[in-house]
Amino acid sequence: MPDGGKWAEYWMGGDQKAVPEKFEAASPTAFVDEKDPPFFFFNGTDDKLVPLIWSMTCHTALRGAGVRSEVYRIEGAGHIEAAMNREAIQRSVAFLATELRAPNADRKPE
Repeated sequence: MPDGGKWAEYWMGGDQKAVPEKFEAASPTAFVDEKDPPFFFFNGTDDKLVPLIWSMTCHTALRGAGVRSEVYRIEGAGHIEAAMNREAIQRSVAFLATELRAPNADRKPE
């Protein structure tokens, strides 16, 4: 965490140095395994609420476990701008459409 977890002291009972086990337990990245579903992340490069590094860390862990994962970066966008970005939304819908398609959906019935 860029600030050592100071932003979360109230909820965690200390910063990342004082209670590392709580930060580990709160991290989705710590629980990644090969059974996880595919993930599509989109993040603004200027997001202060969910920094890009958090998404990238989880993305890297997912890929390392053999899970399909993609990241779409929105240059210069903060959290709200990224959430409202049309291209990111379209890409996430396309990702879901691909992942949710039945394995033989393109096959013609005999």
